[in-house]
Amino acid sequence: MKAKELTEGAISLAIYIIILLMFLYLPFFGGLFTFVLPFPFLYYTAKYNWKAGLLFFTASVILTFIVGSWIALPIPFLFGFVGFVLGWNIYHQREALITFSTSTLALLCSVVVVYIISATLFDMNFIKEAQTIFKEVMDQTISMFNYMGENTDQIKEQLTEAYDLIISLLPSLLILSSALMVLIIQFISYPILKRFGIHVKAAKPFREITLPKSLIWYFLITTFLSFIVEAEKGTFLYNVFINLLYLIDILFVLQAITFIFDYCYKKRIHKAWAIVVSVFIMLNPVFNQLAKILGIIDLGFELRKRIQ
Repeated sequence: MKAKELTEGAISLAIYIIILLMFLYLPFFGGLFTFVLPFPFLYYTAKYNWKAGLLFFTASVILTFIVGSWIALPIPFLFGFVGFVLGWNIYHQREALITFSTSTLALLCSVVVVYIISATLFDMNFIKEAQTIFKEVMDQTISMFNYMGENTDQIKEQLTEAYDLIISLLPSLLILSSALMVLIIQFISYPILKRFGIHVKAAKPFREITLPKSLIWYFLITTFLSFIVEAEKGTFLYNVFINLLYLIDILFVLQAITFIFDYCYKKRIHKAWAIVVSVFIMLNPVFNQLAKILGIIDLGFELRKRIQ
């Protein structure tokens, strides 16, 4: 390795350790450094390719163990690995969608692997702990309404349904949270990379994003199968159907939002109106369903191409 490469590797490792210490030992504010942790991996891999990035990753695992003991070891495997994958894609100047998709998949796989290892080897089951906390909150809420003299049967039923739905949608929520995490990391890291002279391939404008038409067929097939195949609530097949439909619905809503931005751009309407409508869509279930229909129409009939 060249002297410059070694020097930058040492500096990047030092920066990583500083961020790691802030993440581990700063109360309240430590979580904010979550989105900065991947940057040293991202920068070094984007500049010197995967071999140097892999060596950097190995060194970071050793240093993490020294600084934070075995409890901190999941950190490089979660945030370091996604930074490595992002940097590797940037080095090869891959399309923005490919970079985003592979990085989201990398983070998702890392979370699953870390969870399995934690649950099997160290008896640390975060999902079960979260379920226990949710049940305790539910019981406290019902007790509070009982104390106020309210009829809690309906409230208990609603809370139980909400709990069951959240448990069923855990795979989808994990995918969405991984995607959101990668977006935030990119939003923070890319401007800094450009300041350091690393070229990042520009993505399409948000208004030009369109999903493949095959998504409609996936939606129709999944909906049809969910009607003809008997799947009891709580079973594996039921969870597969509900998660697929949930994710497809979100993609249709995304298609609708990009259409709204495209419409405002072509009609010279200020972008703020598109943002306001998008917020209403995300917060209001009625607007959300209307957006889903709009997304299907836009995707199926290429509605945006008909607007001048």
